Amino acid sequence: MKKTNTLIFLITILVTLSVNAQKIKIKKGNITVDGVLMFKTDRGIFTGEKSLYDLNDNELVFIKWDHFNDPNTGEEIKYCSISFPDLELKTEVDLNTFKGQLRLMFKNKIFKDNTLVKEKVARFVKKYGLEFTKKRNELSQGKVIIINEAPTQQKGVNISIGY
Repeated sequence: MKKTNTLIFLITILVTLSVNAQKIKIKKGNITVDGVLMFKTDRGIFTGEKSLYDLNDNELVFIKWDHFNDPNTGEEIKYCSISFPDLELKTEVDLNTFKGQLRLMFKNKIFKDNTLVKEKVARFVKKYGLEFTKKRNELSQGKVIIINEAPTQQKGVNISIGY
């Protein structure tokens, strides 16, 4: 009996998730959601930056991947900043993929009729905040660290043969 109830419960969850999940595809700079063309994006070589445009080529979202090293642990902390240029709002999240960021934005329902919903974007920004910038500032405590990477001179003779 317990196995049957557990199985029914799992099937119900899977069906619910598959019904609510939106299928996002990115191909040749076009973004489709459930088979409908919704947005455009930059194409070309990955530069650590990406923009999301409406179908009239108006920039809606600007995403920039960034990182810093925790001086205490040496751990590299990766994150991306999501800016909404027309609304002058910005937030940061730890999602590494563009598709993951799109899913997060759709989950928070910041789009309606291929445009941004100002109130939803403001809530989205407030919800996720600027945690990585705060952490980076706390770790550096306002100090500027200059790393001297000049090569050290070694004693002896250096002979190079060939190229």
